[in-house]
Amino acid sequence: MSLIYALTYKGVANCSLNANFEIEKEKYFRDLLDIDLSEDLIGFIAYESYPNKVLFAKSPRDSASGITTII
Repeated sequence: MSLIYALTYKGVANCSLNANFEIEKEKYFRDLLDIDLSEDLIGFIAYESYPNKVLFAKSPRDSASGITTII
């Protein structure tokens, strides 16, 4: 998590990815990256520079005055 925080602080867009692969895909990555069977693949970090413009979803928020409390 510290690496992800550091990348974000330095302005590098990043995303942690789960390495839950099927056996064939895991073998492919082990061969590609020369990873021994004594090591477990648990995740990857994708990174890139931030784009100049970012689109994101926005949900409208309900007013707090419309919330009732049940005690």
